[in-house]
Amino acid sequence: MVDAREIFKGFCRYYNSLNILFSESLSTHTGRLVSYFDTLGRMLGYRIYSEYTMKTLGIKCPKDMENRKTDMAWWYFADEGERQFELAVELQQSFNLPEYVKDIKKLVAFPAKLKVFYCAAKNYKKVVQAVKKELKSKGAKDESRFLVILDPWINSSTFGKGTLKGLLLNRKSQVTGEGSAKVKELIDGAHQVRLLLDVQWKSKEMK
Repeated sequence: MVDAREIFKGFCRYYNSLNILFSESLSTHTGRLVSYFDTLGRMLGYRIYSEYTMKTLGIKCPKDMENRKTDMAWWYFADEGERQFELAVELQQSFNLPEYVKDIKKLVAFPAKLKVFYCAAKNYKKVVQAVKKELKSKGAKDESRFLVILDPWINSSTFGKGTLKGLLLNRKSQVTGEGSAKVKELIDGAHQVRLLLDVQWKSKEMK
């Protein structure tokens, strides 16, 4: 089982090698993040599904979700020959909370052991509240976990400052771990490069 703490810390540390520039589009930025998760999953030995619908993957879900596509899923064949999903990830930078909620609902319905939701958050508390609400509505049916990665980059002034946050929630919507990384800007010639530094993670004991 992949460790959510290591997924968060690895994401932050590898981010610096992605060479994210201020002059590039958000779609270019997102594409590099998708590529990172694709490469990491393959290096860890998982098979990768990208942009498959829930229906195509044979996942039981509400009718209105059947044709929704998942950005990426890592999977493997278990000993009994059944397909097991290890990780599912959604990456959003629309700054649109209703779109975020749609992706959160989709991830909660996805039968992966770890669900990862990365977004640029104007109000990170509302995003976390949306995750908790959806988890509570589904109830604690398994031991899957939900990792929310909240990026403070919402406009030109927040490209090189702020704190990227990570929150790990269990199926009871309890926060079991928190991570952070400081956002810094590096001037490399004519380019503004974005870095994540001082990566931290703290696990919480549940009673």
